[in-house]
Amino acid sequence: MIDSKNMAIEYPILTKEYCSCSMKKIRDSISLDEYLRISKMETEEQIKILIPIFKECLTEYQNRIKNLNK
Repeated sequence: MIDSKNMAIEYPILTKEYCSCSMKKIRDSISLDEYLRISKMETEEQIKILIPIFKECLTEYQNRIKNLNK
């Protein structure tokens, strides 16, 4: 939530749901040891590894925000 900055302020419920979804996908996909190893990498490397894991959550989050702003 902290990394979400303004999005967490503007869309607190959706952002919390997105964060929960993302963390669940990560927990279900990789071990804690693997996650800790990844978390020590440069941000760009983390993104390459982790975004494919929670891409569905991100897409749903973006779509829900887009629908609210119609």
